[in-house]
Amino acid sequence: MTILTTKTVDFVALSLMNKRKSQKEYRQKNKEKRSKQFKKWRTKNRDKEIERNKEWKRKNKEKVKIYKRKYYLEHKERDREKKNERNRKYRIRHNKKCREYGRRRHKEKMIYLEKNPKLKEKWLIANRENGKRYYLKNPDIIKKRNKKWQNGNKELFLLSRRATGQRRRTQSKDLTLQVIQQVYERNIVKYNVLVCELCFEKVKFGEDSLDHKTPLVRGGNNSLKNLCVSHRTCNSKKHDKTLKEWFKLYPKFKIKESKWI
Repeated sequence: MTILTTKTVDFVALSLMNKRKSQKEYRQKNKEKRSKQFKKWRTKNRDKEIERNKEWKRKNKEKVKIYKRKYYLEHKERDREKKNERNRKYRIRHNKKCREYGRRRHKEKMIYLEKNPKLKEKWLIANRENGKRYYLKNPDIIKKRNKKWQNGNKELFLLSRRATGQRRRTQSKDLTLQVIQQVYERNIVKYNVLVCELCFEKVKFGEDSLDHKTPLVRGGNNSLKNLCVSHRTCNSKKHDKTLKEWFKLYPKFKIKESKWI
């Protein structure tokens, strides 16, 4: 048995310290060389490296969780900015693809929400709040986008304005843009041009209005059968009369219908 003296222990400790220092100095001086060597080794022993990492992760699950959480908290804002930038570039490159995907996802979501009315109510409330927040942050962007759409879709814009105005007056949600479009399309198919269904004269763009054959005050509704196109002047003249009462007062207008059919 060899007995270790204090001198030998000190000598071993010093030699280890010197060895570590020299190794550290060597690593600092030859960083590029070592990185190249390490890369070569990794390419040759890629499978071994992956297996070793997996094993270490399995054995040290708690350490991995703590490290991931720490890294996330430290780099939260930076990673978010990078992700947003990456997503923005992808959307610009694949604009059509992203729009199609968004529409498809929205349809799927709406079908699911229709089956679950409680979830739909929650979603509508959250969606309104998000919309308000976005509008307050980006009013200029929204105004530009709306103007662009209005200039490209003048007829649809007028129809939507009429629908919202009519809904406001009647305080009902069953009158939609699709119903109003159907009313106008039916009129054009029947008479080949847009015709007032009260005086049976041509209607110019901007002079048209939506009329109820049986007024809402008299028990009418917003169904397709009860709606027709008319001049604004004729509509205001008709007031709260039904269609039968209108043609009793003005039988000459009913005679004019024959020239269009």
